[in-house]
Amino acid sequence: MDSGLFISADNELLPFGESTPAQDVWDLNARLMFRFNPDLRLHNHLYVGQSEPNNGSTRRINRFGGSAKLMWDTLVWDNYVKVNDWGPFDFHRDFNLTFPLQLFTDLSYGLTPMAIGQVSSRFGVQVKLRYLDEFSPPNVALPGPNASFSELGHEYEIGTYIRISL
Repeated sequence: MDSGLFISADNELLPFGESTPAQDVWDLNARLMFRFNPDLRLHNHLYVGQSEPNNGSTRRINRFGGSAKLMWDTLVWDNYVKVNDWGPFDFHRDFNLTFPLQLFTDLSYGLTPMAIGQVSSRFGVQVKLRYLDEFSPPNVALPGPNASFSELGHEYEIGTYIRISL
């Protein structure tokens, strides 16, 4: 893999000093979609694999996770679980920042049923929870790699939203 690029704090496009060393990585993905009746659908995505960051680090991660989205008429319940994976932003992979566990759930109600390729007005609430270890931002002093799960740091976010589509 070639050396990656990143945008600095001064908004300059710069290359990382080196690329990741040659190593075999693999990734397995599955997408499952079910339509139980015209108003009830379930979309799943499962993955497992090894991956490497964009910044030249020799650290290879073993990651897995999945998502499930249940759609019933105008109600949508979206969830995901990620284990030992990068966070939601591209700089997490660029700088090899991982979380031991990430949980997300979102429950929303729309004015019209969800349809592929269409955006609809929605009202919802979402909850995010991330556990932190020595490889996680914001790089605070946390227990080492042999720490129990209860000793890990965590961050959470609870929010409500209104998404308007015209």
